Amino acid sequence: MTNSFLGKDHSISLDEAKKMTKKFRDDKDKIVRDEFKGKHLVPDCESFDRAAFDALLRREDCKGIRIYYGMKDSPHVHAIIVGFDENGKDILPQPGAVMDSTDPVIVEDGTTCPTVCPPASDLNT
Repeated sequence: MTNSFLGKDHSISLDEAKKMTKKFRDDKDKIVRDEFKGKHLVPDCESFDRAAFDALLRREDCKGIRIYYGMKDSPHVHAIIVGFDENGKDILPQPGAVMDSTDPVIVEDGTTCPTVCPPASDLNT
């Protein structure tokens, strides 16, 4: 079965990544209403500990990672990260299932910038 979620070369050049991240930083307030501009509702980036991704990828049926965007009670945007299987289906915890080290996890609560930002690099300066 062909899966449109797998087999794609996701890499881009550093120059393209630099252009894209700069454009996002420069233009992100254009996508929010005037009353929300400058309030950092959409982060420049989010940082996650490797252990979060290891927990997603330790499942043999996890063939990729999907990033959703969501909001808590405040209008701040957050990444919500799940694994997906060979059919492109989200791998989600099942209600009432006993948790062990291979149960599906949903990753969130990244460290957001602005507020806590990474050291300067070609992608954030």
